[in-house]
Amino acid sequence: MTISDAALAARATVQPKLLRGAHILVAGASGLIGSLIVSTLHELNQHLHLGVSIVAAARHTEHMRELFADLSDVEIVSLDVSDAVAVSELTASMQQNPLTHVIHAASPANPALFSRSPVETMQSNIQGLINLLTLARRHEVSRFVYISSGEVYGYTHGWHLMKENELGELDVLSPRSCYPQAKRASETLGISAISEYGIPVVIARLSHVFGPGFLASDNRISADFFKRASAGQAIELRSAGLDHRTMIYVSDCVSAILSLLTVGKAGVAYNVTNSNNLTTVAQFSALIARTAAVAFTHGDPTPDWDEQTSLQRATALDDSLLRELGWSPAISVEEGVERTLSSLR
Repeated sequence: MTISDAALAARATVQPKLLRGAHILVAGASGLIGSLIVSTLHELNQHLHLGVSIVAAARHTEHMRELFADLSDVEIVSLDVSDAVAVSELTASMQQNPLTHVIHAASPANPALFSRSPVETMQSNIQGLINLLTLARRHEVSRFVYISSGEVYGYTHGWHLMKENELGELDVLSPRSCYPQAKRASETLGISAISEYGIPVVIARLSHVFGPGFLASDNRISADFFKRASAGQAIELRSAGLDHRTMIYVSDCVSAILSLLTVGKAGVAYNVTNSNNLTTVAQFSALIARTAAVAFTHGDPTPDWDEQTSLQRATALDDSLLRELGWSPAISVEEGVERTLSSLR
């Protein structure tokens, strides 16, 4: 019998008993990561009897009701975190049972949206965090985990495993920078909230996360290729796909986030990745195609491409700081691809 992703994440969470009796808000609970966070907290309740109360919040509740309607420890809430009035009303409604922890995983992360609505992308990211920090301050939470992105690293000449104290280049005059710039600004906002208000913010910089559970509307390249492969369609990569990435399977991502909730240090940013899963876009796409037994093609590299000097997005991250907390990933990229395709069949 194959163990569930929630059970895998629960097993790998560092010191989960520190969450005993907690009242946790998971904002963005309908997405790939947020939904598994909720399921994993429920799994921890079932097996460790932690008595955690879980508030699963997202703009649309339909998917959450499909997943969590029968779970007595989960309260489903419709919430747009960028709506200050709605967040304030939620804050007031919970004064008799204050929140103790917040995981902020609600963020527009659709590349098509970045091009179509860059202003709204920045606004929703930054305003959403402001509103949840206000909530956290009023509830005097003991830990606030902000889900940032490896996109904050920007671009570098050549590649190496990026550590948390490094930053690459970003063109501030490019609308495509709306998302990484918003994430950079939000990280500074979180750190400022520690300094000014004492809110214990921990930052999780996610690398490329993959696995089952993504929404049908998800048009990221990995989700698109998994959908094509599971339908028996060929995978066509238009570029040469030479950029290096460190990939993390969704259960490992969730166990890392929950470990930051328990033992992560306030004011510190952690790369949430699996540095052992180092691959290129072409290699990862070819692995999906090979595992699903479908055809795979890719484009040719440009004549001036040089792996060591060409400007490329910094998407290969170092996970050493996260591992120092006692966390370790369990799923290789090969096993993760197999598990994802198996769930989609």
